[in-house]
Amino acid sequence: MFTRTWLLWAGLMAIGCKRPPPAVSFYYWKTSYEPSAADSAVLAENQVKELYLRYFDLDLPPSEKQPALLAAVRFIQPPDSSLHIIPVIYIKNRVFTGTADSLVPRLAAQTAAAVRQISETAGVHHREIQVDCDWTLQTRDRYFRFLRAFREAAGCPLSATIRLHQVKYPVRSGIPPVDRGVLMYYNMGRIADIPENSIYDEKTAARYAASIPAYPLPMDLALPIFSWGIQLRNGKVVNLLNKMNMAGFSDPAMFVKDGDHRFNVRKAGFRAGYYFQENDVVKIEQVSSASLRAIAAGIRSNPQHPFAKLLFYDLDSANYNRYEKTIFKDIAAALR
Repeated sequence: MFTRTWLLWAGLMAIGCKRPPPAVSFYYWKTSYEPSAADSAVLAENQVKELYLRYFDLDLPPSEKQPALLAAVRFIQPPDSSLHIIPVIYIKNRVFTGTADSLVPRLAAQTAAAVRQISETAGVHHREIQVDCDWTLQTRDRYFRFLRAFREAAGCPLSATIRLHQVKYPVRSGIPPVDRGVLMYYNMGRIADIPENSIYDEKTAARYAASIPAYPLPMDLALPIFSWGIQLRNGKVVNLLNKMNMAGFSDPAMFVKDGDHRFNVRKAGFRAGYYFQENDVVKIEQVSSASLRAIAAGIRSNPQHPFAKLLFYDLDSANYNRYEKTIFKDIAAALR
C-alpha cells in the first residue's frame, strides 16, 4: 500500500513539475500590416498573444554616407487589441562597418525615435523591441555599443537575435547587452549548388545543439517555415527566389523536375518576376514537418535551455499552408 501510494505521489509530482510548452508566436515580415482572415485564423488556433512585426530595415547603401531607414511598415489595418505587437528592426551588418564610433549613440537615438513614431501613429503600445543583426567580430563592439544606447533611448526591454555560431563560440562572439536572445535555428549553410539545405541541415545543427544550454542569456527559439528557390546558371548562384516553393515550378512546359527538389529550365521565360534562361537550374529549399520535429528532438536530446517562446518565421499563407494544422502546437509540446 505504501509503495503504491508513493508511486502515485511521485507520478503526480512529475506531472506537476513539468514545464508548460513555450508560447507560440510568429514573425510578420511584410512592408504592409494587413493580416488576412487565414493569418488571423492561424493566430487564433495557436493562441498567439504576441506578434513580432518587422518595422523597418536599417542599412548603409554603398552609394550613401549615412545609414538609411528603409521600407518602413505601413499599417493598412490597426492591430487587434488582444495582440501585443513587438517591433523588430533588421540591421545590415555593414551599418556598423561604415559608421564611426562617435556617431553610434546618435544612430541609436534616431532609431529608437523612429520606432516610437511608428508605434504612436499606429496606436501600438509596445513593451519590448527586438533587433535582428548578424554581427561579426569586426562589428561586435560597435553593435554592442549601439544596443546599450538603443535600450536606454527606447526605455523598454530589448531582445536580439542570436545565430548558432554565436552560441557555440560565446567568448569570441560576445554576449549582446540585451534582456533576452532569440536563437535563430536556421540559415545554417552556404547558398550554393550543393546537396545540403542552407536553411536547415541536421548534421550542421547537431554540431551546435549541445552548446545551447550553457549560453549565458535567457533565450527564446525561432524556427523556419519559409522556403526559397536558388536560381543557378552554369553552377553559379544567379538569384535567391524568396517566397517560392515547389508549387511555383509546376509548369511542365517551362520546368522539368530533376530529383526531389530541383528543376531544369526547359524554356526561357519569366516566373514570379524572375527571368529564367534555358538550362538554368532551380534548387528549392524548404523545411518539412519531419525536419521541424527533428529539430525539437535534437534540442531535447541535450539538457534543454528553457525556451519561454517558440517563434516561427514567418506568418504567410505560402508558408503555413504547407504544414498540417497542428504542427506549431506539436513542436511546442515536443519542447516542453
